[in-house]
Amino acid sequence: MPPHRETPSGLSGPFVLLETEERHRLAYLEVQNHRAPTDQEPPVGNLFGQYGSMRAQAHDPEKSCTEIEKLAK
Repeated sequence: MPPHRETPSGLSGPFVLLETEERHRLAYLEVQNHRAPTDQEPPVGNLFGQYGSMRAQAHDPEKSCTEIEKLAK
């Protein structure tokens, strides 16, 4: 993410999103030493939305490398 952007609110730990060929959506959450798979809506839909928002704000890989190199100097 660009340094001036903040992580969207509501993220309290890492998560993995999956979508099957049948378009069944799943999430695997890791929150404060608790890990849980879920397919419950609206939580899964909310996570897909948050991921989309983060992806839209994120740098592409080349820009990320440039920013990391600047910070490392």
